[in-house]
Amino acid sequence: MIFDAITVVFYSFLRAKQYLKYEAIGVVGFQFIAFCGTVFSLFTGRGIIYVMAALALAGLINLVYSAIAFRKKFKYPFRPRFDSGTFKYLFKLMPVFALSGIFVRIYNASDSVILGYLRDNAAVGLFSVPAKIVTAFQALIPGVFTATVYPAMSNFYVTSKEKLQILFEKSFNYLSLISVPVAFGLYAIAEPVLRLIWPRYIEALWTFKIMALALPFVFLAFPTGLLLRACDRQNINTINRGVITALSVILNVILIYYYGVLGAGITFFIVNAILLAADFIYVGKIVGYSAKNILIYNAKVLISGLIMMLVVDISLSRASLYLSIAAGAATFFITALIMRLIAKQDIKYLRAMLKIKKTQDAGQAFNNN
Repeated sequence: MIFDAITVVFYSFLRAKQYLKYEAIGVVGFQFIAFCGTVFSLFTGRGIIYVMAALALAGLINLVYSAIAFRKKFKYPFRPRFDSGTFKYLFKLMPVFALSGIFVRIYNASDSVILGYLRDNAAVGLFSVPAKIVTAFQALIPGVFTATVYPAMSNFYVTSKEKLQILFEKSFNYLSLISVPVAFGLYAIAEPVLRLIWPRYIEALWTFKIMALALPFVFLAFPTGLLLRACDRQNINTINRGVITALSVILNVILIYYYGVLGAGITFFIVNAILLAADFIYVGKIVGYSAKNILIYNAKVLISGLIMMLVVDISLSRASLYLSIAAGAATFFITALIMRLIAKQDIKYLRAMLKIKKTQDAGQAFNNN
């Protein structure tokens, strides 16, 4: 935990300047070392202490690597210096961000804990498959946007409200364009995937489908939450997360009691939809986004997603799982092109946004598109 806490500091500075490759390499390296060390410890019967030691070793190596990358790019000395003004400013911000983190942790763990108390370990196991798949997509795709967009939002909040609005709308639409086909695709292939890979978990089918449909809400709450934090509305961000955490616990207790694993999936869907709606109430007070443009764009995305899901569903009865997935992906891409959801300038903008080295360069990307 100590290694990770210091590592985050170094990577935060690199994120601020959008030197993202170093953190990407560090995260992959950390996971690889932890995985290899854990597998070795378990297969040689060395027990949990060695498993934890592998995790600590991976954290230490990641810390050293992040420190080297930080020193290379910033040339700042590692010699500590105390500044009372900075300390007071950061100390004032700490409780809000800490509470937000605590709420997210409770929210992420409450369903499994409540399932264990109200049902049994088998129910926790059934829930783990859809939960882990959803978490994997959540960490992979929105995480990239978090690292690239957050520094730019903070910068534009101070320098240009117009660019902040454009960045928010584009981020929201891009994540919608990604999340809807992923969600509808998972919904369509849920049963064959479970029967092929996890046949003993087939009871979790409808939980899997409901949680898959919640993915767009999960994805789209990232740009709204980022905007609130980047624009000095961290109090609102924390309150919203606190409310949905309390709501999640209450709904889980009620729905798990009556519906078991399915109740946890329903709670996941409801809570994430409410969080997105709550964020949007305050987002409109910060940036004057075009609700009409967002609605039209996302309606087209939904239509494309539904057509894709229909094609996948028909293909599954006549072809293999892999061919059905390929047919669905091709269908969505073609439909998106026909509906002009993917434009040449958008591809250029997205590529520029993911490659820029400094936050200031984002402004040039906007001006060119």
